[in-house]
Amino acid sequence: SDYNNNSLSLRMDAKLDDTSSLRLGIHHKSIDANSYSRYTLQASGYRQKELFNDWSITYNFKEKSETPGYLRYFDNYRWEDWSGSFDSRLQGIDYQNGWNLGKYHKLIVGAEWHHSISNNSASGAYDDKTITNKAAYLQDKIHLADKWSLVPGIRVDHHSMFGTHWTPKIAVNYNANNKTQVYASWGRVYKAPTADDLYYNNAACMMYGNENLQPETGYTESVGINHQFDSKTSIQASVFQSEIHDAIYWLFNSSTYESHVANISREKKRGFELSFQ
Repeated sequence: SDYNNNSLSLRMDAKLDDTSSLRLGIHHKSIDANSYSRYTLQASGYRQKELFNDWSITYNFKEKSETPGYLRYFDNYRWEDWSGSFDSRLQGIDYQNGWNLGKYHKLIVGAEWHHSISNNSASGAYDDKTITNKAAYLQDKIHLADKWSLVPGIRVDHHSMFGTHWTPKIAVNYNANNKTQVYASWGRVYKAPTADDLYYNNAACMMYGNENLQPETGYTESVGINHQFDSKTSIQASVFQSEIHDAIYWLFNSSTYESHVANISREKKRGFELSFQ
């Protein structure tokens, strides 16, 4: 078949001292293939070309402590050409650190800066569309008693298009013994549309983004149990439910063969998860 897929992944680690290290990660992928019509299995005459170049460098510190930290820079590039080109570049800096404040508090703080640039010459609709999101978060694990802990947290995001959003969360953990843990959690949800959701436009695929999208908001809650039978065998079980407003979905129209992204006014989910390993 006329399909070429090449990929390369590389990871390099360097120990700086007993408690800190550097990690470099690189991922490359390229695709060059004949594309096919959405209506038949015959070649459409277009070439499908894709390129992914991602890399990151992470400084890890306090590695032997109960509250390790890291500082990471990443740069992810994606290019696609299929009867016109679309490319996006996402850069970011992530930071996290933690401290034990006495016997009863473990504090975790973090900050993020993410910036994307997107271009789409498939439709000629735009160049250099930018999105910037800045965030900070704080979490405190409070030991209430020998077996109980309370974990409140708060996160704030400031988005260049959608403004400021606060998302609190809280969890209660009970350690029945050294093998069994029970927990309950609740948290607000906020998720902004991605650059693809907003700006992707490909006439050949008949897939169209939507610049009028709104971010997802809502809540999620769960109750679960984890049990460790031995060093190799464990089980996790949980029940959950969530309610999301303005949920973002790509919707396919079977009559027109077009896909458009839209907000769904309300989405409710309930479920049960079981994992055994």
